[in-house]
Amino acid sequence: MHTVFSLIKKNSPWLFAFLLGITTLLMLWPFVPNHDGWIYKDKVEHILVFVVLNCIGCFAYTRWPGRVLLGLVVYGATIELLQQALRSTRQASPADWLADCIGVAIGFAVYRYLNKQYAF
Repeated sequence: MHTVFSLIKKNSPWLFAFLLGITTLLMLWPFVPNHDGWIYKDKVEHILVFVVLNCIGCFAYTRWPGRVLLGLVVYGATIELLQQALRSTRQASPADWLADCIGVAIGFAVYRYLNKQYAF
């Protein structure tokens, strides 16, 4: 398990940039949201994406985890505003941004745990 985390840490700057690009593309993609199924599915997806982004981002920039955290909070708000401005099928959602912020906080806690547990 330690080897997996070491590999992720070693490649984290590239992985973070890649995931940030994919996330931006998917969040701005012009699709009509599907409102069928579990009503909290979208919020859970936002949380999970930002947990992963924050963990990888903090490993990529270990000297500035607070900046990564703040940057992702601003990024989440920016994405919501861009969805409203650029897409007629999407709208800004404060609840989605709150889910992003919760994901960032959980991601930071996971990063701290993994960093302590595996002594990166």
